[in-house]
Amino acid sequence: MPSKSKERSLGSPRGYLSHSQLQLWERDQNEYYNRYIEGIEQPRTAYLELGHRLAVAMENGKDEGDDPAINHLVLFLPTYQEKEYEIKAKFEGIPLLGKLDSFDPKGLRIREYKTGKNKWTQRMVDEHGQLTFYALLV
Repeated sequence: MPSKSKERSLGSPRGYLSHSQLQLWERDQNEYYNRYIEGIEQPRTAYLELGHRLAVAMENGKDEGDDPAINHLVLFLPTYQEKEYEIKAKFEGIPLLGKLDSFDPKGLRIREYKTGKNKWTQRMVDEHGQLTFYALLV
């Protein structure tokens, strides 16, 4: 077992492991190679684009395209004081990185928002693993 103070080499071009890297590796190792080694990005789906726009709007206080629906969501979605909060940690010498949608550093509470074609259920959240990964970081 490596020393906790010694960082392990991942062989990753980014030098850290994120939940999205781990999830893609588990789902499709060829796609992982294309994205993280070759740098080939796949186009965003409409749902990923919506999620990106919502994240930017929450950080800036309004949608860059001034979409009234997104601006309305920004006003009413519950958030904590820190938005798009970057957190780094090491687990057994492996550098980990997470970008939490919303974080309360005092109470150590996390909020994540999901956009997609299907409505998220508690079971989907439990099986997804992102919140578990973030809890490890916190």
